[in-house]
Amino acid sequence: MHPLNRYRHPPDFSSLAKSYPPLEEYVQNTDHGSIIDFHDSASLRTLTEALLHNDWQYVISIREDRLCPTIANRLDYLLRVLELENYLPSTHSSPLRVVDIGTGHVAIYPLILHRLRPQAKIYGTEVDSVSFEHASETLRKNEIEGSVKLMLRNEKDMILPLNEIGEVDFIICNPPFFGSMNEMEEGQAMKKLGAYGAPTGAQVELITPGGEVEFVRRMIDESLQFGEKCSWYTSLIGKYSSLSPLVSHLRSQGCTNYLVQSFKPSRTVRWILAWSHTRIRLPDSITRPSHLIGGTSFTRLLPLSNTFSHVPRPPIPIYELRERVMIVLRDIHLLEVPELSYDHTQRKSETNLSVSTKNLNFTFIHSGNEVNDMRSKDSTRGRDQMDQEVRTRDRSSNWEIEEIVLEPRINTWSRHARRHGVTNSTEVTEPLFRARLIFESSPRSDTEEITQVRNTNGGLRTEEITRVRSTGSGLRLEWLEGRDRTIVESLWKFILSKAQLLRSADSPQSAPQ
Repeated sequence: MHPLNRYRHPPDFSSLAKSYPPLEEYVQNTDHGSIIDFHDSASLRTLTEALLHNDWQYVISIREDRLCPTIANRLDYLLRVLELENYLPSTHSSPLRVVDIGTGHVAIYPLILHRLRPQAKIYGTEVDSVSFEHASETLRKNEIEGSVKLMLRNEKDMILPLNEIGEVDFIICNPPFFGSMNEMEEGQAMKKLGAYGAPTGAQVELITPGGEVEFVRRMIDESLQFGEKCSWYTSLIGKYSSLSPLVSHLRSQGCTNYLVQSFKPSRTVRWILAWSHTRIRLPDSITRPSHLIGGTSFTRLLPLSNTFSHVPRPPIPIYELRERVMIVLRDIHLLEVPELSYDHTQRKSETNLSVSTKNLNFTFIHSGNEVNDMRSKDSTRGRDQMDQEVRTRDRSSNWEIEEIVLEPRINTWSRHARRHGVTNSTEVTEPLFRARLIFESSPRSDTEEITQVRNTNGGLRTEEITRVRSTGSGLRLEWLEGRDRTIVESLWKFILSKAQLLRSADSPQSAPQ
């Protein structure tokens, strides 16, 4: 469950019932505390009403003939989608604009999102007139119809209402799972045998031709028409077997900018599929779990890593690594480095480097996390947010980090460019890509030397001289923006090769699968 999910720990049902008396009749007191019967649909409905009343300050009623939304699951999905706020394009403007596809009779996602982001403009679509009317009444009763707009749609309409709404930041969706009545009945029969909670919901909420695979496939196809009109298209996925055909469809349409996340907000695992047609690339911390088992079916579903890394062997000190790379960048006209002057006896934290830009924005961060921001005037809000990640990293780490943010506008490292002396041009306004180049060094293997020095009286005295000798340094490139992976990889391989960071048996490391 998401660390910000307030339902990571079960509520105290007795206390909850005191603040919402209708729940009292469903609460059972035991030696191990208060419980309710999750297999009873009336208990589930009343619990949901109580939680929305107590935790979110809403007055709602849940119909017996419609789906009873589990709040913890919905909150978890929203919290994970909102993590992408820092990765919206620079064209994003406040307030946040979100579309909920198939909002349901409670409009649960708009209700929760309105509390999480009170200024957001939220749209909810619905094809069922009964659900639409009930949700509209819920908004009026809670006086938030000014922030949430519901749209009654026809099943023949496009799923995505962007022609009517215009540009939005996020689309969220909890699609119908089942493709037929038989499939739904089989699923509900299995749920009755081993489910944590009672099955609820109407056919219109649970069944769609082709099931969730066909529904989300339609979303993907429509997103190709709308492109950057939405920054991030997202959907919940209820069945693991649905992921493979959907990821394959994304890849077949040339979309490599996506994420697949699994989460377990209760006893049931769910997945989030999100994709974008913008230039923004997500960090591996979002798109790739910290612990991956190679060769598994889930690993094969993930997008390529947006991080390239290399540790030179034999190891070299960070000042030498930095100097080699800076010279390469200077030679291909990405940086002007008028003089590379290092005092190799200085500690790394005292090392200084004078660099300036040539038609290139960059940030140079010293190992003490002091920032020398030399961006040009076209820097954007989104970039500042991404740079903030580095300044908030774990400072207890034994690794010292320095970085440069590169924004080449012309490929100056290709063989043709070097032969013809091609340099970066100010006439090109949009960079080919944006990437963060990070130098890392570990002081764990620092040594102390004892030197004997003869004094003027002829005697010997012992003087301790401590020198920082880093036995390990590494280089990492994080792809932040752009569409063409091959050109990012080509610069990475060029830097490693020209900086002589590879042994003869090595090959430049691409991003892992």
